[in-house]
Amino acid sequence: MVASLQKFIKYYKYWLTAANGKGHGIHSPFVFKFVIDVLNDERFFYAFETIESIVNTDLNNQKFNRLLFRITDYYQPKSILLIDETLGITTSYIALANTDATVYSYFSQVNNLQKAKETATKCHVHNCHFSNDLLDAKQFNLVYNDAKSDSKLTEVLEQLLPLLHPQSILIINNINSSKEIEAQWLQLRTHSAVTLTINLFQIGLVFFRPENKIAQHFTIRF
Repeated sequence: MVASLQKFIKYYKYWLTAANGKGHGIHSPFVFKFVIDVLNDERFFYAFETIESIVNTDLNNQKFNRLLFRITDYYQPKSILLIDETLGITTSYIALANTDATVYSYFSQVNNLQKAKETATKCHVHNCHFSNDLLDAKQFNLVYNDAKSDSKLTEVLEQLLPLLHPQSILIINNINSSKEIEAQWLQLRTHSAVTLTINLFQIGLVFFRPENKIAQHFTIRF
């Protein structure tokens, strides 16, 4: 009960201070296009029905998984890495958003890996490789990482940087799940490689675009 109340208060503060979710007052053309073309894209994609008729997700997770689908559909990353994935559900949304992409889904637990494989198979995902070994000799256009209570986000970023290039997108889930993770998110934003971040309360998007000479950080209602 206490944890739920604290999360509500945190979300209420986020909602009051975040930029308008329709794009008003956002002066970055790149972020404005993201808000208009991705955040506010209300299309219903065939993959939503495919996945949601097979797996059960609550409305909040469905909302963000659909957003992850739209991000992948919009930017069309060719090589994708998912770390600490949620038993194949998010993998399926992302993989079906760009069936030409090669998706690598990493699990530390073999049992979870097997469950994820089963979910992806049921969702007709054919472009995903599941592994217990984190690939370190490949560059990725999109990386999704699930922040845990013991995560050190700056250390995670340092580990991932060799796998990224200037146009890569890093998505971190659960950035407001605790005070510790929230503080680490704020610290990560100060990293010299980071030139742009977007805070959507549950997830944070990190960009490394050299076009941004001065780092910019946006908190947007979603």
